[in-house]
Amino acid sequence: MQRYELVSYAILDGLIDNTDRHHENWMFYYHPAQGAFRLAPSYDHGSSLGRELHDTSQRISRSRRHILDSGGMLNYIKGGKGRVYVNGGRALPLSPLSLAQLLCRWQPTIARPLLQRVNSVTDAGFRGAIDPVPPEFVSDTAKEFAHQLVMVSKSELLRSVA
Repeated sequence: MQRYELVSYAILDGLIDNTDRHHENWMFYYHPAQGAFRLAPSYDHGSSLGRELHDTSQRISRSRRHILDSGGMLNYIKGGKGRVYVNGGRALPLSPLSLAQLLCRWQPTIARPLLQRVNSVTDAGFRGAIDPVPPEFVSDTAKEFAHQLVMVSKSELLRSVA
C-alpha cells in the first residue's frame, strides 16, 4: 500500500505543481489495528498552483498574466523544481511533473488507475474547485492560472503511461 500512496502523492504534486514536497513533508503514523506504520495523509500544499507568482510583475516573465498570454504554462511547470532528488548524479531536483511522470513509468500498474481517476475529473470539475474561492483570497487571474496549470498538468500526466 505504501507504494500506491507514494505514487498517488507524486501524481497529486505533479497535477498541482507542488514544489515543496521534501523529506520533512512526509509523515508516518503507527496503525495499531494493522500493527504497522502507515504513510500519513498528504499535507502542506501551499507551494502549489503558482502561488509564488504575482498577477503582474516587474519581472514580466514571472507574472501569471504573462505566462497565460504567452502560452508558456508547460515551460513554467517543467521549470519548477521540487525538492525530491533522484539518483544518477542529478545536480538539481526534478520538477513535480517530471517526478510524477517518472514514477508513472516505473510503477504503471499503480499509476494507471490513479491516472484514470485524474482523467475522470472534467474541466468543469476543476473549475468547480477553483472558482468558488472568494476574490479577497484569489484574483480572477490567479484562478485562471490555477485552472490552466491543472489542465496542462493533467494532459501531460495522462501521456505518462501508455
